[in-house]
Amino acid sequence: MYLGSVRFFKHLIYLTMLSLVLLVGSKVYHLGVHLIAAPTTEQSAYGQLAVASAGLGMAASERLLDMPQPQVETAEMGAGPGRSNAAAPVAETGVVKVLDEDSPASLEVEQEDAPRPAVELLEYQQVYPDLYAALPTQFRVDEKAVYLTFDDGPSERTLEILDILKEQDIPATFFVVTTNCDPAILKRIVAEGHTVGIHSHSHNYRQIYASVEAFLDDFYQAYQTIYDATAVAPRVLRFPGGSINAYNMGNHQQLIAEMLRRGFVYYDWNLTLEDSIQNRTAEMMVDDIKAAVRGQNRLILLAHDSRDKYETVKALPDIIEFLQEEGYTFAALDQEVQPIMFAYARFSN
Repeated sequence: MYLGSVRFFKHLIYLTMLSLVLLVGSKVYHLGVHLIAAPTTEQSAYGQLAVASAGLGMAASERLLDMPQPQVETAEMGAGPGRSNAAAPVAETGVVKVLDEDSPASLEVEQEDAPRPAVELLEYQQVYPDLYAALPTQFRVDEKAVYLTFDDGPSERTLEILDILKEQDIPATFFVVTTNCDPAILKRIVAEGHTVGIHSHSHNYRQIYASVEAFLDDFYQAYQTIYDATAVAPRVLRFPGGSINAYNMGNHQQLIAEMLRRGFVYYDWNLTLEDSIQNRTAEMMVDDIKAAVRGQNRLILLAHDSRDKYETVKALPDIIEFLQEEGYTFAALDQEVQPIMFAYARFSN
């Protein structure tokens, strides 16, 4: 009788071993395919941006890699106005930069001679062809660093904050609203070593988040105002209300993708004075910051320098003193600082 015999069990053992060999071979094959499929330049840059996610919801690496990738030629563009060929689709050959995830250094990799097919641009991608910056090849993480950022200025409070920063020899970042702003304050911000970033021109949430085109219209006005006043082309921005808010829930993915495609890096925050809340005193702000820091390695601190922020100005020296005692180094944001970005959930049908 074959069933239950020694020969039956011998054949069963052979069959089991064959199945294991086939299973292992399949795993090895799929792993090899995955390793051979090296990331493109744009994916690597976007991957570095994703590491900076604040971790709210879906991992930022997934959402950024799902966005339309920036064109290669924008990484070689100047940031100032007048570069009218920035948006033109191109065929790319030659050497490309690829970032190795296991190494902080970038590697030069030869690309095949076959030309890259031209990309058909969306309508809003073709407007403002001079509105391009250059994404860095990699981002840096400053250890034990704090970035003071001020939104909604400039105003008289900005001048007071600049006086405090100058006395303490501390750099900061000002995300400005450019409607009716004083060019002299913008010039002073730049002259004293601080970063000027774009917050908006109008600060009218409903208007600027109505569409990607509307956002670009507003952004371009702010860009031109800053450039005309300072001769410095701003390369960083903060979305009004943060990159994800109640006004842009329907189009924030397109907005983020388009600004990154154009080479502008946006910065959210992981610490806030909450000074936009009414009746917040300087003492409350200082106490809350002391409780919220909790030894984090990097801090992007949100504050405001609009006209009514007297308590923010009062709180600033004590906040600076506390952060210095905690061992933090102050720095201004620039386009190479690895950003903190709010992450969003990705929904599928």
